[in-house]
Amino acid sequence: KGPILIDFWALWCEPCKQEMKAFKTIQEKFKSEGVNLIAINTDQVRNIAKVRAYITTQGFGFPVLLDPDGSIARDIFSMESLPFSLVLMPDGTIYKKHIGYTAGDEKVAEQEVMDLIEKLKKKS
Repeated sequence: KGPILIDFWALWCEPCKQEMKAFKTIQEKFKSEGVNLIAINTDQVRNIAKVRAYITTQGFGFPVLLDPDGSIARDIFSMESLPFSLVLMPDGTIYKKHIGYTAGDEKVAEQEVMDLIEKLKKKS
């Protein structure tokens, strides 16, 4: 229905974890507009228990998928480095792509989400 935020991350990547928390806030703010967040973890299979524990302790209520060999990140979305995030149209096409994260970057992503929501409203 609305924009989809995809956030690729790993446990060892502190900026990834900061970005994921910021994206959670954006998703919650625009949930009524149909915005969804999906996190995709790129840690290796042997770290899956740690990933599950982290997700549980953080109380993330959005889907967290696993991409232990990096094939989704690399082959489908051409990920270059972490953190890596996408704002997708409801049909799955890429609207915006972000590489890296510094505190404050979420303001740009939030504006992109708002712009996309407006575009989608005009289409319907």
